[in-house]
Amino acid sequence: HGSTFAGSPVACRAALVVLDQLVQPSFLENIKQAGARFIQGLVELEKKYPDKIVEVRRPLGDSALYAGIQVKVPSADVIKGAMERGLLIISAGDKGDVV
Repeated sequence: HGSTFAGSPVACRAALVVLDQLVQPSFLENIKQAGARFIQGLVELEKKYPDKIVEVRRPLGDSALYAGIQVKVPSADVIKGAMERGLLIISAGDKGDVV
């Protein structure tokens, strides 16, 4: 993916800040903990709303900061509700039924 702003001084400075964070000893542990909470929350939602959620799709393991949720309801409704709560998500999949 290319960008008009790739390589600009601001983008390069932002990249350096990110790299500084990546080498912090606690960074990966914090990511693992947050990812575990995130996935556990999605699994709980899947159990609580079997009439609305087909499946939570996640990477291998029990910790990740991204996942897909195949829904039985219009994905536009899910996206709108998420945005109202400050969460930015998109739809994906052949049928647009994964958020």
